[in-house]
Amino acid sequence: MSIKKIFKLNRLLMVFFFLITIIASQLPAYSEEPPPILTVESYLNLSKDILNVNIDNLNSLIGLIQTLSKEDFVRIEYEHSENLKNTISDLYNTYNTTSEEYVFFNGKNKRAIESYLENNPDVDQSIKDLSAQFDNLLDEYENLLVSKGIRES
Repeated sequence: MSIKKIFKLNRLLMVFFFLITIIASQLPAYSEEPPPILTVESYLNLSKDILNVNIDNLNSLIGLIQTLSKEDFVRIEYEHSENLKNTISDLYNTYNTTSEEYVFFNGKNKRAIESYLENNPDVDQSIKDLSAQFDNLLDEYENLLVSKGIRES
């Protein structure tokens, strides 16, 4: 597998888990489904946990990119990608849900989530802060990949 393909795969995996909540907001609500296992509160806690895992992963990769050779970094990045997938899968299991249920929960409960966040500004701000931190780290990571010659711009 070429280096470009590995980087594209890793980037897609990291962004996928972050963007999944945004995509879910576009899904229609279905009334024929059984009641969700997730609650609004557990959904938001899971969202924060996913963001934190992605932030930790990016912080680790940013540290490694500055100390490893290109070849070693590519290998380690792939390992991090696999570990990230497993960690997030474990998070879903911890909340007794799946990635699919997580995505659909947002679409089916968008108003309840928005209401909860309006009534709990500390939770809303926490998620906004984590999202901003993730975005900033992702930009930093991508810039380092280019500046170190690991990926083309």
